[in-house]
Order: sequence, then structure tokens, then C-alpha cells
Amino acid sequence: MGKISELHYNLDSRIFKQIDVLKNSYFYNKYLELLNSLQNDTKIVINQIIVLTTILSPLFLVFILFLSNYSFKRSVQLKAQTYQTARKIFDLDREIQQNKRLVLADQTIQNTNDLEQKIREIATINKIKLDNLIIENGKSLTVAGSYSHISEEVNFVKFSINDLVQFMQNLVTQQKIKITAVTIRKEESNQLLKGKFHISHYGQLSNTIDQVNSERME
Repeated sequence: MGKISELHYNLDSRIFKQIDVLKNSYFYNKYLELLNSLQNDTKIVINQIIVLTTILSPLFLVFILFLSNYSFKRSVQLKAQTYQTARKIFDLDREIQQNKRLVLADQTIQNTNDLEQKIREIATINKIKLDNLIIENGKSLTVAGSYSHISEEVNFVKFSINDLVQFMQNLVTQQKIKITAVTIRKEESNQLLKGKFHISHYGQLSNTIDQVNSERME
């Protein structure tokens, strides 16, 4: 409010200075001569119009400046919001690129059959009998047209604690498989473990990888 009052005062000062200059001008004297030749009612109307114009002009100018200032601030705020949004998108994309290697497997797995083959290979390396594994309820989805999401349910029997820990660890480290919903029970007959767990695998589709590599070569 202080700035507006100061602006109003400056405008008033300038206007009154211009009025003083006008009073001493040739055109103003001619105006007075014309005004004196008019009837009293006409003089009153003209004087009232001049007074109203003199009073309202500074207010009108202040209003115009206020609208201009508001529009400018709004434009600055909009640009700032646009910049912040673009910055967030850029930071999010950079974070995704940095974390992609932590989520996506290095080797391409296209479908449930490929994933089941990888699981059996890991089990064989860990010297686990394949008869003690049952892989079922496989589902495969394409995410955003570039990535695959494959889920399976792994049932196991006759596992020692060391077998289970090593097997799960290799699934996670070698194929970046996510393991959830683990159910474990001990078999009374042989004191070995049986149970099941759910796995999820995220990978980049091979056609997307080939496209990215060709773009890099170009």
C-alpha cells in the first residue's frame, strides 16, 4: 500500500504541474474566453466533467499499472513453475537412468520359458535336483513398450537351509530377480525344507536394446 500511495502522490504532482503550465498557455486562455461566452448551466456541466476527469485520471492510471504489474508477476510465476516442472522431470529421468542397472537384468529374457530356463540353470549350478523344483503360474507383460515384466511361482521340496539361501541369493545377484511371499515349512520325515515363493523379473526387450545400440553407433 505504501508504494501505491507514493505512486499516486507522484502522479498527482505531475498532473498539477501540467495544469499550471496549461493555465499559462495560449490555448487555455482561448478556452476561458469560450467558456465565458457560454451559459451558466453549460459552464457547470463542463467544469464538472473536467473535475471528474482530473480526479479519475490518476486512479485509472494506477489501475492500469496494477493490472500490468499483476500480469507481469503472473507471467514470472508461470515461467518459474514451468522451469521447476522441467527440472523435476530431468532429475527423475536421470535417477531412472542411474537406477536402471539396479532393477533391470543384464541378460535379455523375453518370456516365461526363458526365465524358467535361467532358474533351472542356476539350480543346476547349485547342485539342486530339478525334480525338487516346480515352476508355475507364469505371467509375462510388456511395460511401456520397452520393458518386460515376468512373474513366476517357485515351489521347492527337500531343500537344506544352505541350498535355499544360496539358490535365492544367486537368483537375485545373477538375474536381479525380486523375491516375495516366501513360505517355508520343515518336513518332519527328513528335516528338510519345503515351500514356495513368488519371483518378479524386469528386463529390457531385445528389440529396444538393438535400437539403442544402433542409435549409439550412428
